[in-house]
Amino acid sequence: MISLENFLTLFKNKRKAHKTLLYINSKLGVLESFYNCIEEIEDSLRICADPDQAFDFFQRFLENTTAKSTLFEIIRVSKFYRNLLFNIFAQSNSLSLLLINHSEYFYWLLEDLVSNKTKHIFVEEISKLIRSKKTLDEKKYILREYRKKEYLRIASKEISKICKSQEVYLELSELADACLEIAIDIAFSEKKLKEKKFCIISMGKLGARELNFSSDIDIMFVHDNFDYAQEYNKIAQYIISIISDVQFGSFVFRVDTRLRPFGNNSSLSLSVDEYENYYFSFGQVWEKFALTKARFSAGDKDTASRFFSVIKPFIYTKNIDINYIEEVRSMRYKIKHEKLSNYKNNLINPLKINVKLGLGGIREVEFIAQYFQLIYAGKDTSLQTSSTLDVLDTLYNKKYLKQAKKLKACYLFLRLVEHKIQLKDEKQTADLPSNIEELEIFAKKFNLKADEFLKIYSKITDSVHEIYKSIFYAHNIPFFSPIEILEDFFEEEFSDYKQIAIQLSDIARKSKFAKTSPTFLTNAIDKTYLHLKNIPKNLNSKLFLNVISGFNSILPTYYDTFFGNDYIFNTLLLAFSIGLHQKLQQYSFLIDEFFYIDQPLEIIQLSKQEKERLEFNLILKLLSGNLDKKNKKILSVFAQKYIQHTITKLQIKDLIVLAYGKLGIEELFVNSDLDLVFLAKTVDDKKIYEVSNLVRELNKIYSVDLRLRPFGEKGLIVSEIDYFRSYLAKYAKDWEKLAIQKARIIYSDIDCDLTDSINEFARFIDKKSIREMKELIEKHKGFDIKNERGGIVDIEFILQYLCIQNNCFEFGKSVEEMIDKISYIKEVRFLKAVYVYFTRILNLTRLIPNDIKDKLVVLKFLLKQDNLEIKIKNLQNKVSKMFDMYFKE
Repeated sequence: MISLENFLTLFKNKRKAHKTLLYINSKLGVLESFYNCIEEIEDSLRICADPDQAFDFFQRFLENTTAKSTLFEIIRVSKFYRNLLFNIFAQSNSLSLLLINHSEYFYWLLEDLVSNKTKHIFVEEISKLIRSKKTLDEKKYILREYRKKEYLRIASKEISKICKSQEVYLELSELADACLEIAIDIAFSEKKLKEKKFCIISMGKLGARELNFSSDIDIMFVHDNFDYAQEYNKIAQYIISIISDVQFGSFVFRVDTRLRPFGNNSSLSLSVDEYENYYFSFGQVWEKFALTKARFSAGDKDTASRFFSVIKPFIYTKNIDINYIEEVRSMRYKIKHEKLSNYKNNLINPLKINVKLGLGGIREVEFIAQYFQLIYAGKDTSLQTSSTLDVLDTLYNKKYLKQAKKLKACYLFLRLVEHKIQLKDEKQTADLPSNIEELEIFAKKFNLKADEFLKIYSKITDSVHEIYKSIFYAHNIPFFSPIEILEDFFEEEFSDYKQIAIQLSDIARKSKFAKTSPTFLTNAIDKTYLHLKNIPKNLNSKLFLNVISGFNSILPTYYDTFFGNDYIFNTLLLAFSIGLHQKLQQYSFLIDEFFYIDQPLEIIQLSKQEKERLEFNLILKLLSGNLDKKNKKILSVFAQKYIQHTITKLQIKDLIVLAYGKLGIEELFVNSDLDLVFLAKTVDDKKIYEVSNLVRELNKIYSVDLRLRPFGEKGLIVSEIDYFRSYLAKYAKDWEKLAIQKARIIYSDIDCDLTDSINEFARFIDKKSIREMKELIEKHKGFDIKNERGGIVDIEFILQYLCIQNNCFEFGKSVEEMIDKISYIKEVRFLKAVYVYFTRILNLTRLIPNDIKDKLVVLKFLLKQDNLEIKIKNLQNKVSKMFDMYFKE
């Protein structure tokens, strides 16, 4: 037998539990009976959600019951009722207090728990109880107490898990219908009105026969005899008083009548004709949604039948109304910003704390069901039902919505969570516990730990919300909707959703084309959204804003061409996302280059505008994957011709221009520097002035880098040829030997051949120097595919080394031309392919604005490669191993 010391280990507050034990012994004198059942009690407390609360309520219940020995006998022999008792104490304060104040109810449960009552049975039982009561207060008291007692029975069925949740909802709804029926009888009896063409139409959860433990009941009063309108209105007021008046701290049900026409500004009871006139003259879309749950609850069935025959044509039409989706968006937006915006919580997503109204919550399932009813129920009457569960079954069985079965399972789970929340204090709330201690207790009601519950809850709400978005948001962006709907649409995926909404709203408002022919523009924005929505939230906003700004800068006359051609549009999307629309604003003539993406580039003139055109077209080719070897050289060819043209224009004679770096290997790209070295037979002040003037002219459209000249910035801007030869032989560093291997002469009017002396100088590779250079180069931060280990520089070093080793180095030839001679080497073919791939990535990286830190994410988007990082890393590892192999000590 368990000791009292071990028994106390069940509790968080052991001191209080010990006092309770002392109280049971000293005040109640039943310690022996308690001790004889201690193992059974310990067993039930261990599995209940909150042993401390359960034990405290048990002591109070034990104190009030007059049948203590009977209670302990039940505890000893019946595990089912023992567990039920302690689970009630652990899960519901309101039901626990009811049992404490009416201990006889527990013994009543032993006989009546498993019964399943209908409205008819409830009405019969209540009628018997109030038949002998003469005053209104007595009847109201009976109705209140009966409801509380039946709530205990119905809740106990759910707590003990002896029935499905749907049965609980139904029985609670039947109980409410019965109470309304009795209230009608009392009201007509008190008012002595014999004319009874009057009924109650329920809506909301009661209308759906899915009432919660703490729901208010949404009802409308309907009469069918205009002559008695005033009397019926008094009857309605009387019924509300009977049902909702608080006396002695309790009521039958909370009543909400605001769903009637004109809300609180109209009479409580309206005639069938008045309902008809209102709905067909003033009825709004949200009222159609609400009326899908309308159902007869009490009163005259004929009046109800006439009511439904009148309003169903308003609710269910055979023509689909495009405003339905817009209305759901609007209602969801109001809920999110009016009901959920003030939630703050570090434990649970604030927008999910409320099980009913939160993202992926009960309301979203209801919106989905009601939407499909309004769309299809005009033709398919099987959908004309007030039950959300029945609608979901029909949607699945008739293949209207394949996710309906999943939605139903999610809905039942969420409703159970809501029930458990409301069971605690019978309060009208759907908020999950806000701290970890309370959440641990709450999760235990599902036999889960807090983290396990949150994981399941998050998965279910995510599933519901994804289905919800796929129906109401995935098809198209609400481009012409109010700005708050646009905000709501983008809020979950974009951090700058407000700015995006403003920009889109501005386009919709200003663009004449958007108003007269919106299809191209809306489709383009939809496509952009689908392309960008999965990029991380902190980055996609910037890209999306860039694209929208780009759209806003295009003249509407171009829309059909840009948005109607997928190839052009996809390139446009990539170009605008990285901010190239700003180039269009600066040079409007560049817009035409989108039409020549797949055409070979040709140099038309030598000017700054031509350079801009060539660069812009080259970028478009790179983004579209249409950049071939010939087009790749066009900027190098232009630069060479422009340098020659400028020398001729300035009438400079006796000059050799050596191009290093990207221009040297004919891989000049957008914004690349010109690494130049100038040589002459003789150098004097005039020559220095001429070359300085040449550099100033070139700097107008390029950035000229002269640091590769002999002695760098300490040397003259132009060197004598003989001096240059001498410098290479006596003073040049190893890195200069590597640099000149990628150089070539791009201009010369001197009869002088430097090839032999440079070849002799450059045919040298010092492994130690290269290792030291690599150590310096690799001291960088962030993503750098050029300099980091296994990157482009490593490939260049290896290829240069292989060219020297295999005697294929020749000054003036590109690395690509040289390695073609040794392409029979497997490593060379691999390195060449990786070099081309890495160069493309490098050029794309340089196009991404500097204020975007996570360039890899943007690269994945531009290249459409989700595994880009892994692919790059694998290739770098292979290159790095080859580098170590060739340049090991």
